[in-house]
Parts: sequence; C-alpha cells; structure tokens
Amino acid sequence: MSYFSQDTYLALLSPTASPLDTSGMQQVSQRLIDLHKVVYPRMRKYGLDLHGAYSLLRGESSAAPHKGSALTLTYLRSGSQAAVVEGIMGRDHVSEAQVVARRHPCIELRVTPHGLTVELVVSPDAWYDQQNFAGKLTVAQHRDAFFRALARLGAGYRVGFWGGLHLDDMHLNAGQLPPTRVLNEWFNTFAPGRDWLRVGYWYTPEDSALSADNIANELFNRVRDLSAIYNFVAWTSNNDFHIFYKRAAASMRA
Repeated sequence: MSYFSQDTYLALLSPTASPLDTSGMQQVSQRLIDLHKVVYPRMRKYGLDLHGAYSLLRGESSAAPHKGSALTLTYLRSGSQAAVVEGIMGRDHVSEAQVVARRHPCIELRVTPHGLTVELVVSPDAWYDQQNFAGKLTVAQHRDAFFRALARLGAGYRVGFWGGLHLDDMHLNAGQLPPTRVLNEWFNTFAPGRDWLRVGYWYTPEDSALSADNIANELFNRVRDLSAIYNFVAWTSNNDFHIFYKRAAASMRA
C-alpha cells in the first residue's frame, strides 16, 4: 500500500496550500511530519550535516518561492551557520528564526499534486553558495570530481538549471550524462544569481518505491545520495572557492 494515497496528492490542488486549511491538507502535513521523525534521526546518525529548517514544513518550495500546490520538508545548514552566511550576504543581525531557506542550498522532500520529489535545490537567492559552486568548477580537478559525483547518482536523478515545481524538459539524466566536453559547455552556461541549480529524483504517485513499508528507507537513501552534491556546493570556511569565482569574473570583464 502506498504511503501517500491518491487523495493526498489531490488535496494539494487546494487553491491555498497551507497545512491548516483543510482536513486533507492536515493529513498530508501529518504524513510528512511522521516521515521526518523517522528519516531525520537516521540523517543525524549517519553524520549528514543537514538540519531541519526553522520552519520545517512549508507550503512552498525553494524551487518556486511563494507558489502553492506543494508541501515541503526542508533540510539545510545549521541555524547558526545559516545566520552567518546571511550576514555575509548583507542581512544584518539575522537570528536563526529569521533565516530564509531559499537563501541556502536545501534538500527538499516535496509533495505536489503530481507526486513526490527528493531534490537538492539551490535557488538564485542562494547566490553566495552559487558563486562558491561556480568558482569551484573553474578548478579542473574539482570539476572532474563533480561530474563523477553526478555519474555516481545513476539513473533516475535529474540535473538542471530551471525554476518551478515541475520537471523541465531541459534537464540531464545522471545515468546518461553526455561526454565531458558537452558537460563542460553546459555547466559553463550556469550563471550565479540567475539560474537555479537542481539535482533530484522525481516519483509518480503510483511508484512502488513509495510503499508504506519502504518509503522511509527510500527517501533516506536519496537524501544521503544528494548530500554528496550538497557538500560539494555549500560554502563553508573549508569549502571556500570565492577567490576563484572572482578571478573568473574579472577575466570575463577584462
């Protein structure tokens, strides 16, 4: 039996996707919270440096801010780290409670009327991390390591630069990546502060992997896969490539 019933997905067609609007939405919300209670302790046990967002269950996604028809569990850097990064980005005196999830790389467990998605989303509002990612890709050994990390994800994972809740046609399948030359050209088009960076796995409502007995293991494994890409992208003092981004930007202006 599927963990989410067909009525679960239909409930998200409500004009306002708030967890408190209808009994149907409350059921969807509770199902997600119950999943969090199983998956999150495993994330901590296995040392994934991901933390529940300060508004854990959201009626939106970093892939489509301010749009409904989605309920999302969001995992990102710790509150204290997030406040530091937002300070660097120019927001003064940010408390953990004021952190805005879309300003950071996020791994989302997202339910929409069309199914469930587990996805790393780095929105244009997370421009500091996007610049870090772009700078890191200018170093040949790191770019090669990133391409290998994508390939290890395997079939079913989608990669792209689009915005919105739905899977865009302009994406790559990690299990069928093009030659390195083509990948280089494709990632050279990525523009920090303009494009989304998306890597995720998309399930249809009837997918057998989402059975009540299997869904927690399935989603934990997807989050663990995506955490490797998250760690490559997310800025830390030990993963700081802004100087390389600045050099690349300066050479383009010259």
